[in-house]
Amino acid sequence: MSAGTMMACAAKVIIMGNQSSLGPVDPQFNGIPAYNIQMEFEEAKNDLAINPQNAQYWAIKLQQYPAAFLKTAIDAIQLSSTLLKEWLSTCMFAGENTASVEEIVSKLNEHDDSKTHGRHFNIDFCRSIGLKVEKLEDDDELQDLVLSVHHAYMLTLGGTDTVKIIESQNGKAVINHP
Repeated sequence: MSAGTMMACAAKVIIMGNQSSLGPVDPQFNGIPAYNIQMEFEEAKNDLAINPQNAQYWAIKLQQYPAAFLKTAIDAIQLSSTLLKEWLSTCMFAGENTASVEEIVSKLNEHDDSKTHGRHFNIDFCRSIGLKVEKLEDDDELQDLVLSVHHAYMLTLGGTDTVKIIESQNGKAVINHP
């Protein structure tokens, strides 16, 4: 969802169905959220300022991270915000007030409220933070087309050894098998 959320923000409008969801951007490193890495280092700094006797504990705890890992995590968080701002400003909100862009970025690229990488943001939430979202079910023809493609992929993925399909509008496809 995180990369998909970012790609959706590069559109003029997001089309979501009743079962659709976006999610927090939440950059990850081998399954570890960048926000958690940053918070762990901040927790160590704050604790050591009050309790220097905990230095050995924090040395053991933080040695799991390679050198410059905190900086890499912070850079990933900042890059995610930068890309979201750029894409929202040049696509969905081109020529409009950028205050709404800042608000949307703050809701999508944060960890305090979302808490987990797998958090689902439904259509109502996405609209409430200011994203331009249209409901798939409002257009019967589009819904039928989307569901036809979805069912074709599900049958292919479920009935063959195919693990990934990438297709373009130009009739080109990459199909991966194990």
